[in-house]
This record gives sequence, C-alpha cells and structure tokens, in this order.
Amino acid sequence: MKKLYLIFALLIGISINLNAQWFWQNPSPQGNKLNSVDFISPTIGWAVGEFGTILKTTNGGASWQSLSSGVTNHLMDLSFTDEINGTVVGGGASSFFEGNIILRTTDGGVTWNEQTSEAVNALFGVFFIDENIGTAVSDQGSIIRTTNGGATWTSQTSGSFYLRDVFFTDADNGIVVGNSFSTILRTTNGGANWSKIQTQTISGWISVAFSDANNGWVVSESGKIIKTTDGGATWTEQISGTSDPLFDVSFVDSDNGIAVGGNLTFLKPTIISTTNGGENWNAINLGELYLEIGPLNEVSITDANNGTAVGDNGAIVRTSDGGTTWTEQSNNGTLLDLNAVYFTDSNIGTALSSSFTLSEILRTTNGGTTWIEQSRQGLLNAISFIDSDNGLVVGPDGKILKTTNAGTDWTDQSNNAIVNDLNDVVFLDINNGIIVGDEIILKTTDGGTNWTEISDGVTNYLSVVSFADINNGMAIGYDTQTFAGIILKTTDGGTTWSSQIFPDTYFSSISFPDENNAWGLAEKEEFPVIISKILKSTDSGNTWSEQSLGISDFFNLKKVTFTDPNNGTIIGRGASGVILNTTDGGTTWTSITSGIPNGLNDVFFSDINNGTIVGDNGLVLRTTNGGVTFVEDNKVNEIPRGFLFSQNYPNPFNPSTKIRYTIPNGSLSGVEGSRVQLNVFDVLGNEVATLVDEFKPAGSYEVEFSTKGGLASGIYFYKLKAGNFVETKKMILMK
Repeated sequence: MKKLYLIFALLIGISINLNAQWFWQNPSPQGNKLNSVDFISPTIGWAVGEFGTILKTTNGGASWQSLSSGVTNHLMDLSFTDEINGTVVGGGASSFFEGNIILRTTDGGVTWNEQTSEAVNALFGVFFIDENIGTAVSDQGSIIRTTNGGATWTSQTSGSFYLRDVFFTDADNGIVVGNSFSTILRTTNGGANWSKIQTQTISGWISVAFSDANNGWVVSESGKIIKTTDGGATWTEQISGTSDPLFDVSFVDSDNGIAVGGNLTFLKPTIISTTNGGENWNAINLGELYLEIGPLNEVSITDANNGTAVGDNGAIVRTSDGGTTWTEQSNNGTLLDLNAVYFTDSNIGTALSSSFTLSEILRTTNGGTTWIEQSRQGLLNAISFIDSDNGLVVGPDGKILKTTNAGTDWTDQSNNAIVNDLNDVVFLDINNGIIVGDEIILKTTDGGTNWTEISDGVTNYLSVVSFADINNGMAIGYDTQTFAGIILKTTDGGTTWSSQIFPDTYFSSISFPDENNAWGLAEKEEFPVIISKILKSTDSGNTWSEQSLGISDFFNLKKVTFTDPNNGTIIGRGASGVILNTTDGGTTWTSITSGIPNGLNDVFFSDINNGTIVGDNGLVLRTTNGGVTFVEDNKVNEIPRGFLFSQNYPNPFNPSTKIRYTIPNGSLSGVEGSRVQLNVFDVLGNEVATLVDEFKPAGSYEVEFSTKGGLASGIYFYKLKAGNFVETKKMILMK
C-alpha cells in the first residue's frame, strides 16, 4: 500500500498550516495528496494523506468530512477493523524519515490519540487483524507489533530495509514487502520469526493484499505483479500489461481485484482490474478522467462492485461496477491546472484551466463555492472581464475570444495576420483594452471588435500588463536576445511606450494600483539559486527600490496584486505554496506557508477582502477577509533539506534554457549522492534529449538545454530521476 515515487520531496522541512484565512474550494474537501484509503463497508471509509489529513465518509464518498488529526505529519497508511477502531501511521513531524507517528481512534475518527513505539523512522504500512492485534513496518526495516490495540508496541527483527507494506490473514500468518532487493518476508508465528522468500521475479515491491489464507498478490514500482496460492511460500509472475508503477492492489475474493498506480513521466493515473484472479489483467480506459487526475496511491474494494481509489492532489475516484467505470468525488469544477482567474465582483468569476492541448473556461456565480465548465477551447493564457457579461480570453498564435453573455458563448476575434503568442489582456473601460504578447502590443477602442497593433518599443517578449487608470499602464517582459528584464510604461492609454532595462533580471508579475505606486516581482540569477525580489516604485515607475520579503530564496514567486497602495498579496511556488501579505504597502510582508504541494499560479482580489488563488491540479483557495493572518506564522526553513528541482529559466525560451537541481547530503538522504537522469520529452512522450545520465555527488547543479539542433516550437517536458526521487516539469519553446 505504500508509495515512494515522490516521497523525498517531503524532506524539505516546511511549516504546513493552511491558515483559516484561506480555505479550500477545490479539490473538495481538500487538495493535499492522499496516500491511503480503507473502507469497511460499501458506505463507510476513511482516507489519510499529507499534512495530517484525515477524511471520513458514511455515504460511499458522496460527501467527505475532514477530521482533526491534531498533527501535521505526512500520514502514509491506515487500518480499520470496524466502524470505531482504527490506526494511522506516517512520518516524522519536522523531517519525514527522521521520526514517525502512530494515531489511534476508538470512536470512528472523532478523536485521535498518539501512540509511541521503539521504531525511530517513518512508518509506511500498518495492518490490524482485529481491534487488538496489529503490525506496522518502517522505512529502515523496523517491524513493530501490538496485541493490545497499540497501547504498547514490540519490535521484531526483519533483517531488511525500505519496508513498504504488511498484510496478515490471521493472527499468525503475515507477509511484509519492501522495495529494496525484492524484499518479501513471511511469518507463520505472528512475527516472532520472519523468513525471506526468494522469487524469480526481481522488482521493488510496494503493496501486498490477500483474499484468503492462500491467495495473495504483490505489486511493484515497475508494474510487475506476482501471485501466491500457498499463503506466500511461493510466488509466480502474472502479466500486468503495464510498465507504469503500481502502488497498491486490493482483492475482494480470489477472482476480483484492482491495482492502481500512475505514469510518472506525465503524472497520470493507471488502473488495471481482473475477474479471474489475475490470470488476465485489463487496463481501464478512464476517458477524460485520465487528463484530470494524477497517479493513484491506494485502492480499497469492499465487494465485486464498489471500490474507491485516492491519489495526488486530493483525488478521490469511485467505481460501482467492479472497476469498469470511475467517477470523481473530489472535483468541484476541474482537476486540470488552473492558470488564470478574474472576478468582476465578490461572487462572479471566471477561471482558465489547461491540459496539453486544450483549456477549459469555468464560471462561478457564488464566490467559488461551485464552478461550472462553460467551454473548451485550444490553449488559452489570460482572461479579463469588463463587467459580468463582457470578457475576453487570449492565447497562443494570436487567439482572441470574446463573450457578451457571461461566457455562455465565445466568438473568435482572432486576426489571421497575427500569429504571435498573446499572454495577457486588460480592459480599462467598456471600450478600451490592451493585449501584450511575444513582441506585440494590441489596442482596442471599441470593446474588442477591432484591434490595432502598436509597434512602439515592442521588440521583446511581454508577459503581463497592468493599468492604474485609462492612461497609465505598465507591461513586463524580457529581451529575447539578452534575456534582460524589461518594464514598458505608457501614459497615453497604450498608444506609445517607453522602456527600462534590468540586466540579469526576469520579471514575472507587476501590479499598478494607482498612478504613483507600482510593484514588480523579479527573479535575479545568483547560482545555484534564483533570488526572488519585490521592487517598488512610488513615482509611476521612473525609479525602483527593493523591498525585503523575508522568505526563502528557493520560492519561485509568480504573481503580485495590490487592491490599493497598502494592501497586497504575492503567491509563489516551491516545495510548498507560499502566500505573502502586506497591509503597509510592502514595508513588511507576512509569510503564510500554505502547506500545499500544488503550485500556485494566479491570484485575484475583487476588493480588499475577497480574493481567490488558483493553481495546479484544479487548486482553488478563497479568502473573505483579505487573507490577513491573525497569529504569528512559522517561518519557512531557509535551508534546503532534500531534493530540489527548479523550473527552467527562462521559460518560455529560445534557443536555450537552464535547469537546476540539488542532491541532498548523506545525513538527510542516506546517500552521499545519487545516479541522476535528466531527460527531455515532447508532448507525445518521445525522448528528444538526454541532459544528464551519471552519478552525481551531493550538491547543486545547473545544466543548459539548447535547441539549436532544430526542435519545433511547443510544449516539452523535462524529467529528473535521482534515486527514488522522480519529478517532471513543463517548459515552452517559442521561436
């Protein structure tokens, strides 16, 4: 039942409270990664995950209730024996692998009590045969057993490492699996002795499940499945039909079973099922669900029809026909990446989501409580509304769409002569609007019916535009040859523009709330990191001064927005999301470490109180009090304590870009380095470049990816694999 593929990301050591001033709207009821799920009947089940997340349903997942665990540890597995008795295990609070957590409930999850044991490392698996007798396994090979419901735990000798899962068919007979040296351990005396079982199939085993005393299955991180028919004494390989990692398997009887996992290159789900004990495994066609959710980490089936799987970013999916079809239970709009959001008042808003080749346009009329998909288009980059009915969206290749009926219909207003990528749009009033993009500025004076190309000062890639009033505006970007940062300024509504150059600086966002005050987010290259900075101007952009943010350099700050000269918000990405808030014009910033692994992409405030943040995998956060924190927040640990894999810089790029990564030292990762593979893929999954394929000592590295060999413009993916750490990021080549 245990998942390892991104577990090293948990080493970063971040404060993990999502302040009550920001709350989840999507996914629902929350968006933290879910690692384990356990149903004791078709209707009653629990799920656990990162940052102390515990959920419960009593209606088959039609609704889920968030339970208070009282901890912020990453929870990895749970085991319930009836409606009231259950145990949850996980990693340490400050450092995942250094320490662990055991939680016990005897009232169905209403309250949880922490238990102690002799195990010193993260616990990955737990299994109870009844309310008293249970076994848990740890990353460093510890096996612990209780016969009194966890009041006391006794250590057992395993002789192995990296144990991931455990299953007992009765009080005496059990199997433990691990992902090091094809570990399978067997006991017939309650764990007093464990013997290693040799198998002909070599793989890193992740999960084990039995349907009865004799029949059991084990799945691996390389997509392999083995089966036993003699209680685990011998094992034979089955043909799974997939090479994707499988993270869990569940059987309801000797015939019917389901295994789940994911494609780690594109972070997509994998589900396979069998109705003949694994003699044949069938890949499940998930349809559009495949595009909307990530890898699945665990599955629990209660009968031949009903099953639930959980995964990354709070994903919960349900089957009622034995796994043939699956429906989302965690989607309040979309689970695709949300890249842009715009509100015309506190209730009415529009958001853009994106996949490889399409964007969804979503609409809310109740402040984000529900989001309705209105339209699907090609890729789109930005959105702006004049009022609740009239709005525009823009995208690559000169795409301009307009609505006059609140998004019910969208009319294509693209000009065939314009093929530039359009990145941002803003309307100054019902008639006047500005679009910026790749070496282009467009202006309309008739509400978007016609657009005039402005040539003044436009020889650069422009990404964001902001206007203080109908005359005064700024746009940011960079020189496509030198990559120097650029700020353009207009005082005549966008007809003419003047420029300022900022060497070795990349601007990601700008906010211009009145004709005097402006803020720009900048990133300055200081190897081995990119330093995030906030610049402020009080003279309409003529001069700029740096303000102190007081946060880690390792955050990639994405967006700044001010509702007036005093109140502003910044969002960023890193090992976790970060939200910064100021009420004094940026003199001081309060850091809210949100504890969300999803990247934060955009933020919009319709007034000083009501704001919405959107991000990867359908993330939507909402505040109705300005996002101000009323208690002192924990600071982010500024020392990277695990693998770091940075977004390429610059992005978009032409013809080359730089990629940075960090390998942690041995005291934290257990190794003094790692074999590193860094590869680039196109959208079809074809490998187009190998950038690194060798052992690297602990340290920070930078590699340059050059496309002078002739790659076409478009989206590419680059994947880092270092030891058990695997992560994939997206980059855009624009020629």
